[in-house]
Amino acid sequence: MEILSNTVALSRMQFALTAIFHMLWPPLTTGLGIYLVVVEGLWLKTRNKDYYFHARFWSKLYILNFGIGVASGIPMEFQFGTNWAPLSEAIGNFFGSIIGFEASWAFMLEAAFLGIMVFGWERVNPIIHYVATILVAFGANLSTFWILSANSWLQTPAGGKFINGEFVVSDYFQAILNPFMAVSVSHMFLATLETSLFVIGGISAWYILNKRHPAFFSIALKIAIAVAIIVAPGSFNFNSRLCFDWLHLLSLENHRRIARNSLQNCKNSRHNNFNWSHLNYNCYSYHLRICSNSFIFPTFSLYLRFNPLIRNLSYLAATQKLE
Repeated sequence: MEILSNTVALSRMQFALTAIFHMLWPPLTTGLGIYLVVVEGLWLKTRNKDYYFHARFWSKLYILNFGIGVASGIPMEFQFGTNWAPLSEAIGNFFGSIIGFEASWAFMLEAAFLGIMVFGWERVNPIIHYVATILVAFGANLSTFWILSANSWLQTPAGGKFINGEFVVSDYFQAILNPFMAVSVSHMFLATLETSLFVIGGISAWYILNKRHPAFFSIALKIAIAVAIIVAPGSFNFNSRLCFDWLHLLSLENHRRIARNSLQNCKNSRHNNFNWSHLNYNCYSYHLRICSNSFIFPTFSLYLRFNPLIRNLSYLAATQKLE
């Protein structure tokens, strides 16, 4: 098979499989951290033992996801250098710094207080334990911010320019707060929270249907449903990704003519209300307005949400130019 001798294809396959497996765990971790903050806060406020046992029960699922997420995320970071060395060399001045921020700020914060959250029950003051839980949840979501900031920069690079084949940062704040960052981070925040709520609700429903501790799990199910009703409409942010991901996929496969047509269709479609600017160096550079009357393809939306292949390989499109 020719593909087995194609280094680029094999690199894409390895990175895609690693990214897909890794992406199964962090969304549940980040959203579940917020849920733990809520139920532990309810316990401190009401002193209802049910909330205490919920915090203990769901923290076990959090630990499992955290461990697998770390174990699968570290190889993926190494693959940026092993699989895409020229790209890493070209954009490492900024991209490497952001990945470093994620590890040294967010991950270390989360890992440092995770021990108190897990083993500190009845060993430290309840307020101290609650602060540790808050910092763990904050660290998990801060990690999401840095990763999504780096990913969105690959799609809408800003804050510098290429000099002799390397990206030189002139304004870190402009690079971090690139045009796509706000949409990307807000969407992922809501998506992770929504994912966690449905996992919690699904597990609780299974226990209730099997008549195993129905009183206990009915509390979790009620909380999950109540919050999901509020959070789910926020997924409208996903509408803005529809044209982005199609273009990245097409560019990634070098179908530049089709990509130009897709871009024109997005610009002319009466179902979209985007404000596109000119194409910039090596990537798409544009300002985005979320459409309030977008047409959504449900199956495709679900595919893109749960399959990070396009998103995690879209950085390849950042090194290609639509002509």
